[in-house]
Amino acid sequence: MWFKKINNYYNENKDLIVNLQLETHIGKFLKYIFEEKYNFELSKTKSKNPKDLLIIKDKNTLEKISEEKIFYWYQNDLFYELLNEEKEFVNTFNIKKEKVLKAIKELKEGEDKDKENKISKLNNHLKSEADLINRNINELKRLRLLMPTYKSFEIFLSGVMIILKI
Repeated sequence: MWFKKINNYYNENKDLIVNLQLETHIGKFLKYIFEEKYNFELSKTKSKNPKDLLIIKDKNTLEKISEEKIFYWYQNDLFYELLNEEKEFVNTFNIKKEKVLKAIKELKEGEDKDKENKISKLNNHLKSEADLINRNINELKRLRLLMPTYKSFEIFLSGVMIILKI
């Protein structure tokens, strides 16, 4: 689920260079990734000198949630959801790998005149699948490790506020 969301973001923004070292890029990226679960909006304080406040609401309950709660969700719940998705990629690859290795073994034992070519094609296919799985896992890992501290989380919130103001 999360990988699809990441992939959709890059597909929808393929004309842009996404640099997750930049505050507004982080804000835009994570706001998009989290949009099914959380709503981000700005509100003005009621004072002489009004200031913008970032309001985060759970989309299911419509209840306001604290920055600490979403940070906890990110570093705990989402962290394990991403790890589980990574494991699914590995398991899917291992099933394909078993089938390819079985086919290679059968080719080696057989009398097919073109078996070296077929074995080479199967090995190339397996390598391309491994490369794809590694790229997918790295995207999930990058999301999982994007905000290792509360300070980095505050940078994300700041980026969201900037995006909402413009």
